[in-house]
Amino acid sequence: MKTLDQPRIVIVGGGLAGLAAAVRLTQHGVPCRVVEVRPSLGGRASSFLDGATGNTLDNCQHVAMGCCTYFLQFIETVGAAGCFRRETELNFIGPTGETSRFTASPLPAPFHLLPALGRLKWLTRREQLELGRGLSALLRTPTERLRGVQLSGWLTAHRQSARVQSGFWHLVLVSALSETLDRIDAAYARKVLLDGFARHRSGWEVLIPTTSLSELSDRYAASWLRQHGSIFKCGVGVEAVHLAGGIARYLTTRTGESISADEFIITVPPYRLRSLLESAGCDLTGWPRFDQLETAPIASVHLWFDQPLTNLPHAVLVDRLGQWMFNRSWGAPASADGWYCQVVISASRDVEALGSEATVTRVANELLAIWGAGRSIQLIRGRVVVERRAVLSVTPGVDALRPDQQTPIANLHLAGDWTRTGWPGTMESAVRSGYLAAHRVLARLCRTPAPLPADLPIPRLSRWLFPE
Repeated sequence: MKTLDQPRIVIVGGGLAGLAAAVRLTQHGVPCRVVEVRPSLGGRASSFLDGATGNTLDNCQHVAMGCCTYFLQFIETVGAAGCFRRETELNFIGPTGETSRFTASPLPAPFHLLPALGRLKWLTRREQLELGRGLSALLRTPTERLRGVQLSGWLTAHRQSARVQSGFWHLVLVSALSETLDRIDAAYARKVLLDGFARHRSGWEVLIPTTSLSELSDRYAASWLRQHGSIFKCGVGVEAVHLAGGIARYLTTRTGESISADEFIITVPPYRLRSLLESAGCDLTGWPRFDQLETAPIASVHLWFDQPLTNLPHAVLVDRLGQWMFNRSWGAPASADGWYCQVVISASRDVEALGSEATVTRVANELLAIWGAGRSIQLIRGRVVVERRAVLSVTPGVDALRPDQQTPIANLHLAGDWTRTGWPGTMESAVRSGYLAAHRVLARLCRTPAPLPADLPIPRLSRWLFPE
């Protein structure tokens, strides 16, 4: 069996969690080797080459929010902060095509978005008041009292009508959590709305990538790691973790190579982790049942039209199959391929049953009904990409299944958006998990780490109104 000389730290998985762990360790003078099974870095936040146009397309549109302080520090560290555009105004397109501008008022947090909620034109004034009462009740309920509670049941018990649930709760939370209301733990709904909308004036602002997601990993993160002494290799599939004396000693790959190290960070998805550990005889008694974690799909519908539909950079689509429209031609010169947009459908379990052709037709017709009336705009082509295991499903009681970054094996650590971070399965959660795993390693190496990124400061009024 061929043996490779390795640095002291090996990270299995080159997605955001693995890259974040590698960057954090490298910042502290601890070089790493990152091995990734795919042909490129980035994991689920990656891109592919479209054969028909020759363009690089993201497999799924990922965005961040102003409250994502770990992710923001990560992209700043690797030099990719300029690859994201911060939106301080969101464009909601109501069921009859009316546009509502969602932006912060001069009021202090947590009241800065109240006028914006009042401008959601598809809700009547009575429904807006109903929504306000529901939001207040959820935000004022301590998180511990919401853990394990089904959100849809909680909303019904708090007299949130079907129209309000569809016109706000589903609209906002399906995009943030990629799950339907009956499959969301109410504690995570509170997390999204509290951190994203109530606690800080900029927490709700959306950061949209202006380049392909692969650029973030393959160009910026990989270059930074290379320049600072860490190394990575793609196309390396790890088969097993081997233990001796109660600690991890080495990994074996599908090609028969052995990779030894002093510390290991494993960032594979939970549905792969069990086989990776059990193949080497690891006893999982006492571990959280991470193999019972569920995932949710996200579909991206890529559309090319023969002329521009809209000058808006993005739009949130209310009561439609498509949920977010991202104008991928915005700010770019005209292309011979046509005007290009990407429409995201979170919790997209029904898309596969509908079929790609029908999905393209339906979503294209939704956009044409909004912006194409009286104009002879033609769809040139469309393509549907479904990421079947896109994000962690934050189902009621999910926290009992999420493992800590430190495993019962002293030198074996976990990272991934599905591990215990206090956040739903987002890019922020992935980066947080990587940083936390890196700090576990640094502690074992007797290194004093720099402080972790701080959350956005909470104004006194927000802290008083919405205590933990």
